[in-house]
Amino acid sequence: MGYIIGIDYGDKICGLARADNVLKIAMPWQEILTENMIDFLLQHKSDIDLLVFGMSLDLQGNRNKVQECIEQMTLALKEKGFKVDYQDERFTTQGARALQRMIKRKTKTRKQEKNKKRNDAGAATIILQSYLDKNL
Repeated sequence: MGYIIGIDYGDKICGLARADNVLKIAMPWQEILTENMIDFLLQHKSDIDLLVFGMSLDLQGNRNKVQECIEQMTLALKEKGFKVDYQDERFTTQGARALQRMIKRKTKTRKQEKNKKRNDAGAATIILQSYLDKNL
């Protein structure tokens, strides 16, 4: 049994989420430097059934420069034997930030307030869960 991996692609950092094929519940997994992502995924290839990339589109649904980079990366991953699919990622980062703020309201401390964290894995989780809800 392998995992389905959701990916929030960024120029510098990619957020990763994963879900197994039984429960189909997305969970944050990793935040990794974009330049290291292919090597990281190759290390886990035997455990991965599918990669789901967030599609970077503008509000009208048109491709942008980031989407071109995503497509180049997905081509490289397909050449290495990975199965790849896409999910619209518009507003996932904002959704992850809103969820993080809501959780912090319940558990806020001064230390947490100072330590702002990235939302890449959270956005990847939203991308993956949206894909799972829609397709499986």
